[in-house]
Amino acid sequence: MTDKELLDKLDQLSMRINTLADMQLLVMEEMGSRNPRFQMKAIAAILSYDEIRNDFTEFINTEEGISDKMKVFMQDINEMILDKKRKEE
Repeated sequence: MTDKELLDKLDQLSMRINTLADMQLLVMEEMGSRNPRFQMKAIAAILSYDEIRNDFTEFINTEEGISDKMKVFMQDINEMILDKKRKEE
């Protein structure tokens, strides 16, 4: 496979992933607005992955215009997960 073919395949894959992500966000927004409990469970499931949570935490802490309330919320989540991991050791 040539470099160009590989890049074309990566572009196609990226487009498909972006489409799936857009649809997932739409479903989450619709279901979350109707069922806040579901929304919280979904957010907890996503943030249970260290890499995703760390990336989101970095975004929250570096992006302009993020409220202090949101920053404290993410800090609380990170502290809860750290406490849980310490208890598991």
